[in-house]
This record gives sequence, structure tokens and C-alpha cells, in this order.
Amino acid sequence: MTVLSWSDREISRRRRRRRRLLALMVLAAVGLWWVLGGDRKPMQDEASSMEEVVRHVPAEQDASTPPGDAERGETKESAQDEDAGNVRKLHEVVAVLPLSGPFAAEGKALQRGMKTASAMASEDEKITVRFVDGWLSEQAVGEALRKALGHASVGAILVSLPLSKWKAVLGPATEKETLILSLAQGDEAFPEGSPVLSFFGLEEDAARNTMRLLASKPSVASHAMLLLTDGSSFAKRWTESFTAEAARWKWRLRHEEWADGDTASPLDMTEKFSTVFLVGAPHWVADSVRLLELAGVGALYVVPYTLARPTLLESLGPLVDRVQFAVPMGGVDEGTGDDEAFEEVFRRRFWKNPDWLARVGYDAVRWMGLIFQEAGKESAQSLCRKALSGTFPEVSFEGLTGSFTVGSEGRVQRRMVLARWKEGSFEPLSQGSQRVEHVQGRHIAP
Repeated sequence: MTVLSWSDREISRRRRRRRRLLALMVLAAVGLWWVLGGDRKPMQDEASSMEEVVRHVPAEQDASTPPGDAERGETKESAQDEDAGNVRKLHEVVAVLPLSGPFAAEGKALQRGMKTASAMASEDEKITVRFVDGWLSEQAVGEALRKALGHASVGAILVSLPLSKWKAVLGPATEKETLILSLAQGDEAFPEGSPVLSFFGLEEDAARNTMRLLASKPSVASHAMLLLTDGSSFAKRWTESFTAEAARWKWRLRHEEWADGDTASPLDMTEKFSTVFLVGAPHWVADSVRLLELAGVGALYVVPYTLARPTLLESLGPLVDRVQFAVPMGGVDEGTGDDEAFEEVFRRRFWKNPDWLARVGYDAVRWMGLIFQEAGKESAQSLCRKALSGTFPEVSFEGLTGSFTVGSEGRVQRRMVLARWKEGSFEPLSQGSQRVEHVQGRHIAP
């Protein structure tokens, strides 16, 4: 064994110390570089950080566009359109969705459908979608929206938010006279003159059409039907139109109101009903269905599709099979090429089955693309006025969520169908094999 002298050992120790010191110096330099910012992008403020541009991507290139600088994306795409001699003036929409907060799952489902529509659009119908998180502060949303509406290429705003969050949208849209397409069917208590067009139509039209749908069923026409409500403002709006339509056609309809805490019970009923239509809060509907079943009513229970939320579905449990939903899906063509192409691109991009809201987002963007194509060089203000008055020529549409028309008063008219809730999806009874997945849709393996 070789024995090192004292001087050799000292030289070896010094070399080790120098190597350690060099490593520490490198680490310190890297840390200082990181603290000073390195090559990271500068921090963005709240308003700009929540914007995202989704550029047109041909269907065969199925590559998701990463979030980027909205201004840089706009400038580049506008220049491309000018070089190509594109005569369209409008080719952008702003989608204000809840991308954070308690409704983020719904907002992201709509966003996925919109991205798919942008990717699948033809060259003539290509459209840019700018996303804004509507769940942030009112000031941040308003600033981001005003900034986006400053560009002449923006032709509409797609919104899916609770009414409490609409103030930040209505102000900038009214100032710029830009069309708002509401993707949620709900309370229509907007200020008079608001440029809002409901994608699913007004509640009063949905109530009347649902009454006609139920009365067209032989079991309803030959027996009395019960309208059961909880006394809420939502239920009262439905009741007014529902009962008016029943009276118009002299259909047998009995209305009862069961508010929370009431002592009313189905055990007190002396009349038998084949159909019970329930309108109220989701938890109230679930409790009422259970109570009716315990009383042995055994009727067909029907509720508006907007109540198909986890609160209702989880509370119903196995009783969900006894409930049918009135859904504005009339005109859905079973097994069409458009639906198959959409599902293929959607699965390839997101590795999951498309849900109901994804189809809503897809149809909304696709319809706006057709509107912009028809508008040519018209301004957003002219488009807004014509769409709300029903004078725009391209007002009929057939999509994945059904067909609809826009009447002379600027009201969307849809046909209601009955659907079951099965394995996380709406399944129209008239088209049993046509599946419309919900936000809680099943994932497929990569």
C-alpha cells in the first residue's frame, strides 16, 4: 500500500477545497441570475395575464396553440389576413368564461369546445377566440374587455356567467355596441337596451315549448299533469308561461307550490297524475321527487335541463333514472358526419369524450364564424343591430346541440326534446343512440 507524505496529503486537501469552493460559486451565480430575472418573461398584470389567443389551426394539424401575448397574436394574424386579401372585417370573438372559481369546470368545458371549433374551421370561416376569465375582479375583466373591443376585428362577445358577474361585461359591450351571445339560459333581468342575444332562447319560450312537448305525449294528453314549484323567482317565471300555454290549448294542468318548510304532502293528493313537471332549486327538486316516490305517486318526473347539476344528480342517486330533462336539442341529427368529425378532433386534442358544454361552445363559435362570413365588411355595430332585430340574413343554424332560428324580434327559437341522464350525459329519447356528454364526461385512455 502506498503511503502518502504529509505534503501530498495537504495538496490533495487543498484541491478538494478548491473544487467545493468552485461549486458553491457556480450555485451562487445561478441563484443571483434567477433572482434578477434570467430569461423569464416579465410579470403581466391581472387583466393581461388572463387573455389567451386561439389561432386558426387546420384540422389536419391538430396542435393546440399555447397561451401567448394577445397583442402580438392579433397583429400577426391581422397582417396575414391583409396579405391574403381577406375581405372580412370581423374575425374575432371574446369569450368571457369562468375559468377559475366554483364554475371553472363549466367554463373550461366551453373553452375546449371553442378551441376545437377554431381548429376545425375552414379558411373562409376561420375565427380567433380570445378568452377572458370572467371570475376575476370586475375592474380586471372590464379593462381586458375594453382593450379587446378596441380592435375593429372583434365582432361579438360570448358569455357564460352568473348574473352577478355580468356588470363588467355589459358596460364595455354597450359602450361599443357589440353583440353579446349569452350561452347560459337563466334570468333575463338585463337593463333595457342591453345588446344580449340568448343562444338557448328566452325562458318564457322554453317554458311554452316544453308545455307543448309534454302535451304532445299521449300519456299527458289523456291525464292531468301536475306543475310543482318551490316559489322561487326562477319557478315563477316558468309557471307564468307554462300555465298560459296550457290555458291557451285547454290542457288539464294543476299547479301546486311547495315552499321549503311547507306542510303540504303528496299524501294529501286525491288526484292521480301521470306526469309531474318540477321547477325549483336543485336540492328542492331532489327532495320533492323522493317524497313523491315514497308516497307511491309513480309518475314521470320532468325538469328543465339547466337543473342537471351535481347538487341534483348526487341527491337523486338511483332515482335519476325516473327523471327526464326538457332539453333544447330539437333537430339533432343522429350520427352525422359533423358530429363524428368533431368527436374525433376533440378526443385527439383533449383525450376525453366531448361533453354537452363542449358542444355548446363549438356551436357558438361555429355560428359566429358563419355570421362573420356573411357580414363581409360590416362593422360590429351594424352586425349587433341586425342580429338583435332579426334582420340579418344568416339567422338559421343547424349544429351539434340542435337547430334554431332567430325571429324578427331577435329571439332564438329552439325545439325542446325529452332526454334521460345516463352515465354522465344527456340521451334524447327520440334519438336513443345520440349521446351528449355532460361536464362530468368519462375520460378515455391515451
